[in-house]
Amino acid sequence: MSRQLVEAGVVCGGLVALDLLCRSLRIRFFLLGVGRGIRLREAVVLTAFGDAASAVTPLRAGGSAARLLGLGRAGVPLPVAAGVLALELASYLAVVSVAGSLLFWGAAAGWAATVSAALAGAGVSPWMLAAAFLCAAAIGLGWARRAALLSRVRVPAAVRGALGWPLLASVPLAVFSVACRVSILVVIVRAVLGAPAAADAVRASFALMFGQLVSPTPSGAGAVELAFASGVAGELGGLGPVFVLWRAYTVALPVALGFGLAVPVYGAGAVRQVLRARRQRSTVALAPAAERLPGPPEPGAPPEGPLRGG
Repeated sequence: MSRQLVEAGVVCGGLVALDLLCRSLRIRFFLLGVGRGIRLREAVVLTAFGDAASAVTPLRAGGSAARLLGLGRAGVPLPVAAGVLALELASYLAVVSVAGSLLFWGAAAGWAATVSAALAGAGVSPWMLAAAFLCAAAIGLGWARRAALLSRVRVPAAVRGALGWPLLASVPLAVFSVACRVSILVVIVRAVLGAPAAADAVRASFALMFGQLVSPTPSGAGAVELAFASGVAGELGGLGPVFVLWRAYTVALPVALGFGLAVPVYGAGAVRQVLRARRQRSTVALAPAAERLPGPPEPGAPPEGPLRGG
């Protein structure tokens, strides 16, 4: 068993690294499309930093701020950085939506019945589900408001260059990234339980990994634990070894890696500033920090002073 766990640990670590590489290449391709190429190392650091900041802040508010700061350090003007990040996020979520639809197609009714029975066994009433839906709706409205604030930063027409070959090249990278993330739980289940994961475990892995995107708590804290404890994730041992290892590779490792790479490159002060951004009304509040970093100015922009959005 110990050898299997070691082998699973190596495989899971490789999956985390491949996922990070794929998403870093996506950002780099989009930037190349708008004529703002950065080094792969810079893309890896800012992507890892964004993952770590997203994991430890409510509503994943620190992720966009971290990536904006990283792009500012790489010399990308704020309007271009905001447009590229918006395009990268939208295209990735589109791939996630399609992958989820295909994964759950034909099994939605049976899986939904299993989830409903598990929630009922855990004492979750329909009123609690209704309250959760209302909370999710409120979060969605908050995101819409934040997007409206962010849209006040003028996105130059040059970002349209990312809609060609960079967008096409980013699709297979996004698919591979999703596959890497979903495979982590599958590998852990095989190592701990000694048997290949069933199709339900694959669907549960997808739901648990990407369901965190709509959770207001950092890394879906509370919601994910409830899912494991109530059996929504299948017969995976509740909050036992499978859950602990999965959390270690999907949260603890990315957080340690992201901050470990960001502090030497950006400095501890910049990291603290990004983490404080979760208290701001929107990520546009980080614009002064991004603009203080060296980078080529936009045509027609004033030579001195920060650029504020909104």
